[in-house]
Amino acid sequence: MRPILTADEMRAADAWTIVHGVPGPTLMENAGLAVARAIESRFGKERRVAIVCGLGNNGGDGFVVARVLKSDWTRVYIIGDADSIKGDARHHFDRLRKERVRLQVSVIRTEADWAEKASELGRCSLMVDALLGSGSRGAPRDLAPLVIDSIRLERARGARVVSVDLPSGVPADGGVLDWRTVEADVTVTFAAKKPCLVFSPASELAGSVVVAQIGIPDEALQFADRGVRLYELEASDARAVFPPRATDSHKGDFGHVLVVAGSVGKSGAAVLATRGAFRTGAGLVTVASVTEVCRVVSTAQPEVMTESLGEGAECGDVARALARVLELAVGMDALVIGPGLGRSDKTQEFVLDVVARCGLPIVMDADGLYSLRAQALSRIAQRDQPTILTPHPGEMARLLGTDSAAVQKDRVNALRRAVAETRSTVVLKGRHTLIGNQRSEVWLNPTGSPSLATAGAGDVLAGAIGAILARGVAPDLAAAAGVFIHGLAGERTGKRRPWGVVAGDIADTLPKAIAGLRR
Repeated sequence: MRPILTADEMRAADAWTIVHGVPGPTLMENAGLAVARAIESRFGKERRVAIVCGLGNNGGDGFVVARVLKSDWTRVYIIGDADSIKGDARHHFDRLRKERVRLQVSVIRTEADWAEKASELGRCSLMVDALLGSGSRGAPRDLAPLVIDSIRLERARGARVVSVDLPSGVPADGGVLDWRTVEADVTVTFAAKKPCLVFSPASELAGSVVVAQIGIPDEALQFADRGVRLYELEASDARAVFPPRATDSHKGDFGHVLVVAGSVGKSGAAVLATRGAFRTGAGLVTVASVTEVCRVVSTAQPEVMTESLGEGAECGDVARALARVLELAVGMDALVIGPGLGRSDKTQEFVLDVVARCGLPIVMDADGLYSLRAQALSRIAQRDQPTILTPHPGEMARLLGTDSAAVQKDRVNALRRAVAETRSTVVLKGRHTLIGNQRSEVWLNPTGSPSLATAGAGDVLAGAIGAILARGVAPDLAAAAGVFIHGLAGERTGKRRPWGVVAGDIADTLPKAIAGLRR
């Protein structure tokens, strides 16, 4: 997995690299070359390119782009006093003037200077935004707001925008935006993503994000003293959880998952959870539920074994159901509890008793999470077996005693609080699902699509995670791999059916998603 670095951490990584033998001008050269390559690979050899450069290192990257980009019509606009350009940026500015003497370079010192270039800007088909970088703090100042508005206007007219490192005006570390910023079609960032490129609302402004390697080694990106260690999952992380199967494998090698799910009217949740488990590779799956649900599951998924917990709308007689589930668990490898289980008071108490007394690794999802409030969290925290919680923002809000808006405003801290209070691995679902573990790490999942916004998709995910957990995989890795392949399955399904995807489609695509990891 790759780290997601704050602005201060990125500066420290730059400094470490320079101290260890890679000069600053070389890093800047590599950055500009990476941007130029990204432009040419995505847009071809654009004939009308406007490059807007600030006075700092972001502008220095832009000078390199101007020097190396293959284009017959290129204009460079320096926003501010060119005499103020210093350091590595000055090196590349001087080199640009020396090697591209015919290139039109305009220095913009006033609003009037910029207004004179308005008609010229209107001729460009691509704009390179190298105005403000990760060193920018707060709202853009001086001429920057005017220039940002012009870039936005040209994009609205059809020009494409490529931002260097991050869209100008966007705070590198993310947060609430109270001012206008550049909106990019492509953002080329360096060495690692910054928080603004992965967390809303700023991430919505970055377009497609390209992470370019410019000579900063992985060693420079490690910070042992980071308060919150943010990482982005990669395919290799999920691939490691799905090694090739031995030729003499048998079903017992791949785990037996116990699924406690379903109630009258919600039998489908149990079916989808079991399908998610089987499609992720579980060797055996048993569903424990009320009799009516067991009948539906046996018909819909004949590979599943069923155990009746008695008659009733939800979990039947609580004492008998509890005893039967604990008895069944003795021969199982992991428990998934909650999908479609119901929310009556007796069912909530049943869930808490099962989780507190069961000696298996557990995935708690959906209605299983409904029982969790502040006064019940200690029963989860005291477990001596791994627990994985999979809340969406509303369920997380209930768990923490807050509201969904507060959770969404600061997803990372909401996740960290839930991890600390439950001593569990927590999966906060949503666009860019987050996985939190007890090592103060937060892993961001890059896969997924709007196709996952369908009833039952979360039940499939719970089953998938349960199947991986049943093979003895560490809980955070099991959660991460499950979320990653579930997102891939959503992407694949969405490409085939942009509308009308159902959760069963996602479950049935899981094997292809897993196979794709090995290619």
